[in-house]
Amino acid sequence: MVRIDLLVFGYRKLYVENEKLAECCSLLLRNRISCRISNGGYVLVREKDFLKTKNLLSGRTDLSYSQALGLYGRWLRLNHKTPIILATLFSIMLVMSLSEIVWDLKIEGNETVTSVEIIESLNDAGLGVGVPWSEINKSDVENRFLQQNPNISWININRRGTVAYITLIEKEIVEDDKVIKLGFSNIVAKEDCIIEELTVKRGTPMVKIGDAVRKGDILIAGVIDAEKGIFCYAEGQIIGRVYDKIDVKIQRENDINSLVNKKLYSIDVKIFNFFINIFKLYGNLTTEYDIINNEVKYSIFGKYRLPISINLSYIPEYQLRSSSYTDEELVEIGKQRMDGLLASSLLNADLISIKSEGVLSSESYYLTSDIVFTTDVGEIKEFNIGIK
Repeated sequence: MVRIDLLVFGYRKLYVENEKLAECCSLLLRNRISCRISNGGYVLVREKDFLKTKNLLSGRTDLSYSQALGLYGRWLRLNHKTPIILATLFSIMLVMSLSEIVWDLKIEGNETVTSVEIIESLNDAGLGVGVPWSEINKSDVENRFLQQNPNISWININRRGTVAYITLIEKEIVEDDKVIKLGFSNIVAKEDCIIEELTVKRGTPMVKIGDAVRKGDILIAGVIDAEKGIFCYAEGQIIGRVYDKIDVKIQRENDINSLVNKKLYSIDVKIFNFFINIFKLYGNLTTEYDIINNEVKYSIFGKYRLPISINLSYIPEYQLRSSSYTDEELVEIGKQRMDGLLASSLLNADLISIKSEGVLSSESYYLTSDIVFTTDVGEIKEFNIGIK
C-alpha cells in the first residue's frame, strides 16, 4: 500500500539488483533520502528525491525506474495544461461570483396571502432572484415590504447560502359584530320558499315559520315603530325550504373544435430579469385563438432553481369536426353536467331530497332533477326616506 503523501506529491519505482538492494537502501538513508522496499522487490522514493537518488545509484548497480506515478505524475503527463488551469480558475471565479447572487426564495408563515404575491412584493422592495446579496439591505427591504403590505405584521429575511428564507406573520382580522350599519333596509326573499327558521336582530318580522313566500316578499321590515316613523337597517337570518328543478339537454350530434397542430410563434430566453428574443414569427396573425405560452424552468437536482428559463409561444390550430355520441356517452356527459349544476345550486345549502329522471331519444338526452333544500333566502334591499 503506497503512502498517501506519495500518491499526492508523486513517487517513482526503482528496480535494482536483488543482491545490492540492501546496500542501495542504506546508501539512500545515509543521504537522508526516504525510501521503502515494497513486497515486489522494488524501491519507492519520492518524486522530489528522484534526481538525487538517480545520481547516487548510477554506476553502483544496474538501475531502471518507472515514470512519475501518483497525482503529480498524472499531472506531468497531462496535455493542454494551460487551458485546464485557465478553465479551473474561471470556474472557481464563476462559482464564487454566483454564490453571491440570490438563487431562490423560500416563504414561510403565509396563510391567506399567496407566495406569488409575496415574491412580487419582495421584488418591488429590492429582493428577488438574480439580485446580488451585496446590493440587498435586509432591513430596508423588510421596511419597504411592510409599507406595501398592511396585512403583514412582521417579516424576517435570512440568508442561507444562495437562498433567501423569508418568515412572516400575517395580521389577524377581527370582525366586530357590534358594528351598527347606517341607513335603512328591508330583508326580502330571493327565492320562492317556505319559512323554516327565522332569527331577527333588528327590524320587524313580516312572516312566521311555516309561511309560504314569493320571491321579493318582505321578510323583515326595516321598521322599529311605524307610528312614530322610526326606521332601521334590518338584520336577521331567514332559512327557507326551496323547491327547484334543474334540467340538462345533450344533443347527440355535435361540432367540436379539435387541436390539430401548434405553430411555434416565438422563443424567448430569460436570464435573471433580462429577456433575449431568439425567434419570433412576424406577419398577419389570426385573432381567432389566443397564443399559448409555455415557460420552461430549470433547476439543479430538483431543489435549486436556476435563474434561467425559456418561454415558448405557440399559435394553436384547430379543426372543426362533427361527432356523434353513443347512448353511454350521452348518459355520462349528462350526469357530469348535472353534477356540476347541482354542486353550484346547493352551495351553502342543505339538500333534503332529490329526484332525477332522464329521457333518451335518437337526437338527444334530456335529464331533469327535482330538488328540495334549505338555505338562507334573505336578501338585503336598501331604501331611502324622502322628507318633504
